[in-house]
Amino acid sequence: MSDFKIDHRGVLIKYNGSAEHVIVPDDVIYIGKYAFVGCNFIRSVELPEEVVHIYARAFLNCTKLEKINLPPYLADIGEGAFCGCRNLKQIQFPRRLEKIENEAFQNTGLEEITIPDTLQEIGESVFAGCFDLKKMTLSKNMRYIPHSFLAYCGNLTELVIPEGIESIEPAAFLQCKSLKEIHLPDSIKSLYNSIADDQNSYEFIYRNIRFDHHIPAVRDLRQQMKVNLQTCLNAINYYIFDSNFTINPALEKIRILLQLVQNTPDDERILRYFRKNLTEDVKTLIKEHEIETVRKVIEAGIIQKENIDDLIRYTIDQKLYELQVMLMNYKREKIGFEPIEEIANKLLLD
Repeated sequence: MSDFKIDHRGVLIKYNGSAEHVIVPDDVIYIGKYAFVGCNFIRSVELPEEVVHIYARAFLNCTKLEKINLPPYLADIGEGAFCGCRNLKQIQFPRRLEKIENEAFQNTGLEEITIPDTLQEIGESVFAGCFDLKKMTLSKNMRYIPHSFLAYCGNLTELVIPEGIESIEPAAFLQCKSLKEIHLPDSIKSLYNSIADDQNSYEFIYRNIRFDHHIPAVRDLRQQMKVNLQTCLNAINYYIFDSNFTINPALEKIRILLQLVQNTPDDERILRYFRKNLTEDVKTLIKEHEIETVRKVIEAGIIQKENIDDLIRYTIDQKLYELQVMLMNYKREKIGFEPIEEIANKLLLD
């Protein structure tokens, strides 16, 4: 009995052998579904150059598999094809690869991945659970990062999102605890909820503005809600001006605005927002004893004529005399109204 069950179309239906190192016959064109399932003893597989498709779960849970070549004409890797191959540390994708389906390399031992630019379609959770993965290079022709794409890749430290990526789907980087920074290219048009979990500590960086993922606008978006990125701003900024969504607490909103005003100081929307809302936001910060943030607001020079007197009065009511003096000096130096002694007397008499 042959170790290989092959049909007339060149589909390897089942491997029945017991060898640790398997050489697949040259007349095989397709690796069929579940062809090597249960072969927990296999350490290496050599595929013929003619193979163009590896079907779903072909090598599912081949836990000892350490080495396999992907032939040069391979175009499609099926769903869960190598899922659970924990000893598979390296893989060389062929330059003609067009499609990788859902969960194809989930829970494998891959340490570094380069996706070829020929790739046209990639599924969800393709590399989820690859705990040993440290570096990922994405295809320049990818247009989105799928759901749970790199979820639970806890040792991933290096990821560059190339120009051309337009959207990042839910949980794409869930529990990537070693990934400290993600640079968003200008091509990004939409982000979705659960890009990051609420445990790790990395930041989004867009147009030189850093946004900690704990900001609710990143972390807790409504299910499948799309975030439009403005030409000069970013996903977080969108929510500041979205009447249907509120970022709380005010501390987070003010931190964002402080960063935005440094990067886009002439943006009229930001100035309008300050004129309308800054007084109440700063009062909230004072109530929450976020004195350092209030000091940064003052130092940023963004308090307007419309806000200053009310804020001075409020610091007096709260007996925060250090902030009171800072605000009064700010008014004298930046706005140029009455001397600070007259302001203090007027406020104390009211």
